Amino acid sequence: MPDLDDLPCLQPARGGSGCQLSVQAQPGASRSGIVGLQGEALRVRLAAPPIEGRANAQLEHWLAAELDLPRRGVTLVAGSHSRHKRVHLACAVEQVATWLRQRLAAIERAQP
Repeated sequence: MPDLDDLPCLQPARGGSGCQLSVQAQPGASRSGIVGLQGEALRVRLAAPPIEGRANAQLEHWLAAELDLPRRGVTLVAGSHSRHKRVHLACAVEQVATWLRQRLAAIERAQP
């Protein structure tokens, strides 16, 4: 199992199938993307408004596209009416950890 101490938002799923990502969503943003880590969650901006599940749907679609997963490989398991969400990803935890580290490093490099 990979070392995830630097990624408190990512946990292997119980039962060994996939992984879970804790997300703090910021709906209604000008564009979708990662802001960074906030506590034990990945803070994500979403362009969709928090109306009729649009932000939840965009989060699932955006994660699937970012991780090159089929749409059915991303499932919201908690937080459908909250900014704090937990998402199940049907892929190896190593794949998500690599993606997260690359995105977070790019954010750090972009900051003055």
